[in-house]
Amino acid sequence: MFLSVVILCCLCACVGHAQAVSVNGNELSTQLTNTANNGLGVSDMQTELNKLTYTDTLLNGNYLVQQLSTSLASKFSGPLDALKAIKRAVEDNYLDFTTSRTMTQCCQASQLEYSLKFKTPVSFTEGCVSTSSSSPSNSKYPTADIVDVMKRNYQNNPSLKWQYFATEDGVYLNYPSVTRSSCSAYDPRFRPFYAESATPKPKNVVVVIDTSGSMAERHNSQTLMQIARDAAKTVLETMNPNDKVGIVDFESSASTPPGDSDTSTCYSSSLAVATPQNVNYLKSYIDKLNARGGTNYGLALEAAFNYFDKEPLIQGKDNVILFLTDGEPSDGNRALDVIKGRNLALGNQVAVMTFGLGASLSQSARTILAAMSDQTEQTKAPFTHIADPDKLRSEMAEYYNFFSKSILTEPIFSVPYVDLLGLGLVTSACLPTSTGGKLVGVVCVDISMSDLLADVTYFRQGQLSYAFIADGYGRALMHPLLPRPYEIQDDPIFVNVHTLESSSDAVAVLNSMKAGLSGNSSFTSKRVISRGSVTKEGVTISNILSHYFWTPISGSNFSVCVVVGANDRQATLSSVPAGSGDLFRYHRLDLDTENSKCKHFQRLAIKDSSTVMLTSAAFTNPYSYIDNNEMSSDITRYDLYFNGRTDTNPGFKDTIRNSVRATYKIDDIWKAKQSQSQYVVWRYLATTDGVVRVNPGVQLQKEFDHTQRPWFKRTIANKGKNVVSAPYLDGWGSGYVITLGRTLHEGSSGGHSQDAVVVGVMATDFTVNYFYNLMRSTNPDCENPDYSCFIVDTSGYIVMHGDFVQATLTPMIEDVHITVKEPAVAIDLISKNQLTKTACINFESIRNHYTWRLSSPNGIDNLQGTPEYQLRPVSNSNIFVVIKKLGTSSSGCTCTSIHPLVPFTYKCLRLSARDCECPCYERAELNYCNNTFLLDDRWPPCTPIAPTLNNAAQITSETNSVANLNACYDRQCSNRSSKNDCFGVAGCSWCSLQRDGSSIDSPFCASQEVCYFGQLRQACPDGACIGNEEKDDGGNEGGNAGIIAGAVVGGIAVIVVVSVAIVTCCKKPPAASSTYPARQTIEPSAPPAFGETNSQPPPYSAVYTQKGVVWTIPP
Repeated sequence: MFLSVVILCCLCACVGHAQAVSVNGNELSTQLTNTANNGLGVSDMQTELNKLTYTDTLLNGNYLVQQLSTSLASKFSGPLDALKAIKRAVEDNYLDFTTSRTMTQCCQASQLEYSLKFKTPVSFTEGCVSTSSSSPSNSKYPTADIVDVMKRNYQNNPSLKWQYFATEDGVYLNYPSVTRSSCSAYDPRFRPFYAESATPKPKNVVVVIDTSGSMAERHNSQTLMQIARDAAKTVLETMNPNDKVGIVDFESSASTPPGDSDTSTCYSSSLAVATPQNVNYLKSYIDKLNARGGTNYGLALEAAFNYFDKEPLIQGKDNVILFLTDGEPSDGNRALDVIKGRNLALGNQVAVMTFGLGASLSQSARTILAAMSDQTEQTKAPFTHIADPDKLRSEMAEYYNFFSKSILTEPIFSVPYVDLLGLGLVTSACLPTSTGGKLVGVVCVDISMSDLLADVTYFRQGQLSYAFIADGYGRALMHPLLPRPYEIQDDPIFVNVHTLESSSDAVAVLNSMKAGLSGNSSFTSKRVISRGSVTKEGVTISNILSHYFWTPISGSNFSVCVVVGANDRQATLSSVPAGSGDLFRYHRLDLDTENSKCKHFQRLAIKDSSTVMLTSAAFTNPYSYIDNNEMSSDITRYDLYFNGRTDTNPGFKDTIRNSVRATYKIDDIWKAKQSQSQYVVWRYLATTDGVVRVNPGVQLQKEFDHTQRPWFKRTIANKGKNVVSAPYLDGWGSGYVITLGRTLHEGSSGGHSQDAVVVGVMATDFTVNYFYNLMRSTNPDCENPDYSCFIVDTSGYIVMHGDFVQATLTPMIEDVHITVKEPAVAIDLISKNQLTKTACINFESIRNHYTWRLSSPNGIDNLQGTPEYQLRPVSNSNIFVVIKKLGTSSSGCTCTSIHPLVPFTYKCLRLSARDCECPCYERAELNYCNNTFLLDDRWPPCTPIAPTLNNAAQITSETNSVANLNACYDRQCSNRSSKNDCFGVAGCSWCSLQRDGSSIDSPFCASQEVCYFGQLRQACPDGACIGNEEKDDGGNEGGNAGIIAGAVVGGIAVIVVVSVAIVTCCKKPPAASSTYPARQTIEPSAPPAFGETNSQPPPYSAVYTQKGVVWTIPP
């Protein structure tokens, strides 16, 4: 009956050609639901979940915040105990330090082995030392006793990272031993950890540099100007983001950094927070200074004091001007008057430290420089004459010792920074060491922020709740709107937590956190929800009544806050029995010696069951999992635990065993739908607590986290709907695919309600051709030669277009936006307020990302207007189907001509809400000097960008393993005689064009490695596809699979074959190409079949046999 209805519709479409055309999303919606239920198995899996018992518990914010605080405090205690042990060892053994070096220099470290935990080769058997080139000849070296303590620390606490000790002489001891490129270039005294430990009070520093003509004089191989530049940059390197800095260069006049279009112009008049970005800019400015002109002290000091005049908070800070010159002032004693008057106005809180450079510096210059330093009564500072310019760097960079008044007894935690050796974001816990009241050095322990903040990073409670951490300065260290610490590889942007928690009611909460207090408060706040890919699809906002609970973390200057949405609850699955059979096959196929393997596209796979990956979120210690290599013994323990042969938990969170057991029935569901395998590329199920099942089973990267991937976020944002992605290039070798996803909900015997808690997502990937068949089979008018159809999603991206399936050498189907592909329709939708522009602020890239929203609940019928088109929503989905009259012209929208469109790299040219421009970005307004974003109330923060996965490396690692394997499924491309039989089958391509672009007389079906987009010798994009037919026996899916009885995917194929055939009868067929060479009757010797995976396609002058016809394919 169903088939006859479709035939009737198609006949009507042909006979009634004069009737008005239309599209209808309802039939496509039905087919998507059928595909999700009958092809993917969503309804069957939901039925299985409905048989289980879930318990809903309202979240208790006070309990959760105390639990987090206690856990975080325990993570601080281990490193702090280690730090104090090193300090005691140094102070107890300091008198035994000798001038003889007994340890290996780091530049000569050997016998190192790569450590996944440290991301570099190390030796745990020893430490190593380095000695600065400016260290005195009688420098003292630490004893082996210090290294022994560091070893014990590591044995007692394997989560420790680098441990080190730096001396006042510039000697540096590091454990574990690691290679440094230079034996003497590194001076720990000029690093932020050392300076901050010696003088923990925040500093405001203005560096004043003489650039007069005399600075061009040479000392040895360098000019004085070069030496001064290096010294000034070293001063900058001692500073941390709690400090502020300004630069003045002077000769006859005084100048300050102007800033640039990529940063800010604030540097010319405001002290800048010493963030990595600001320090790097100021260094680049210093590098451009050249010697010329006179030496006007007074103007230089006026410019220096201008910085302090505009600095609102100089009380409670160490304020200093570092004044460097090599000559006498050209303006007499005016400098003394400037200091006296300007400093008095500031309460004499600014010290002026002067440095006279060169042996030839006159006595009169020395006298005035000494008087300048002595001018301020409350802060008398030293004048230093540096006769040997080679010592300028060390003398000037130790300016902070002037402020050192006492030795700290409590640890200092550095502002987080990126570890140079690959550990991601770390913080250093440091303590000064002393003997007899004299500073002898600084000891530190590095703590991975990933380890430290894991409890907050992986906080998964309810659907409307989250947690964040801020330090005593108000910097957000972890927040759902910031990237995870281990994902940060470049200098971080420090975002004030006020920027992320922008409600006016949140101000009191955040100030209380900065003060180290506890409390709770309730008010309405915003939730930012990702719509998929943040740079392409943006975010959406919900206002939620929220309950805030906060408390300090003992042993640190951090505070944690838990935000609970009103009535938010946690769905907990009651105990699920192990059941029968093997319900757990771990994804580490490289360690699997039992299951037979096959090749699925470019991946090593198993087809008899899914593989299970447990992401880092599934482990009680996520980063212990990430930082250590799994062994076969680990997998055995996993297997015993999940299959119920032991109750000894090998390190998983409490919910994981139940999640694994609850989802194992999906294997039976997928096996029952194995007939779909020729159309389906991948099928997967992912739970919100960290369980992933993939079919065919493959290995996933350890860093993989489905909750960060666009397909998962997009499906969650469209809860309960059939969610379709735009086409993208599958990283596992199947070419361009489209993903269909739908949420799973907590089980209920009566079926789940609309507000039921989401417990997972199911999704499947299928080919672009398959979805094209789906579009035209459900909308016959798409075959009308005067019209074309396309499908667009709610972000304006083209999901399907007739051009996507045309044979071509240069397919352009990924990241195609309606503003680019169909600008006339886009412009009309904008004019009707159906397509609207929005934006969000990305704090990581300092950009506003502009995206589009398409919302048209009732659709649009503009077939009588201009342009002529009709748009209809596909119900219960995120897509619309559109039919458009061909020949519609438009002036076009503003966009780049580069394909594919990458919004992250295309800078906006037209920002008006009514301007038609493709997704793009503009630079966000960041005041670099204060490190504060100038927020636009219209635009919320973006969610973090998903980290890039290195699929190519994973595929390369499996190359040898799959070389001689059979394909998991025999697509039998070469046995498919018609385009419709070939179309949509994963791994097959309908070859219709020769290599030169001319038509083939008799097109044929072949593996996509033969003609990926229908053109012979067309290379797969980025090499990311490969033939998938069996080498010999035809596999387990033999026979013509174009029609599959009772299967929804097969049903779609039948509809397409019949409807297309009938529509074709109504049209005049195009003339056959006459450019294809005449067929020949040469019988080749044992030619390989099209699409074989065990052999490369032969030269295209070779002779092939295809369907009993012998022909020669020209080169």
